[in-house]
Amino acid sequence: MNMRRMRREKDIVPSIPPRSIGYRHMSTEIWNRHNTSDDYYVTCNGSGEDPDCGDSEEKPFFPFYLLHLSPAEHTRYMGYQGGGCTGGHDD
Repeated sequence: MNMRRMRREKDIVPSIPPRSIGYRHMSTEIWNRHNTSDDYYVTCNGSGEDPDCGDSEEKPFFPFYLLHLSPAEHTRYMGYQGGGCTGGHDD
């Protein structure tokens, strides 16, 4: 089976839980980069933990690398801005 997963640059969610407890991502990662005006995509190696892709943001070590990552980036994938959870009812 040929599966892919996507990870957005600076997204905090794929960094939890840490690899130090034995967690491993499925391969192959498509890294949604956005350090320019437009999103672009990098196909990473098939290891699931490519040091040149999303794993490059997981330094120095857990939990300190979480400080430069953002929960807001988890709502922005493939050029779309997602919604947020506010709770309550739409009254």
